Amino acid sequence: MDLSLEVLQLPAKLLRNAVRNLMINAADNRVTSRLTQIMTQIKNYDTTSASGERTVAMGIADPAGIGFVERF
Repeated sequence: MDLSLEVLQLPAKLLRNAVRNLMINAADNRVTSRLTQIMTQIKNYDTTSASGERTVAMGIADPAGIGFVERF
């Protein structure tokens, strides 16, 4: 598996598990793909790491990065 994809999947899985009870009634069959897309956008806000080494954890530290989660 591609390392960059693996880096995105773990935070998405952790967030899904954390809010699973809230999403049960509102969930659709695209929640996982939408969440992975948001994690990719957040990762792109990691401007301190080199390309290919960017992480969601660093991207979410940016106020614009956290905004993606708030709008989810």
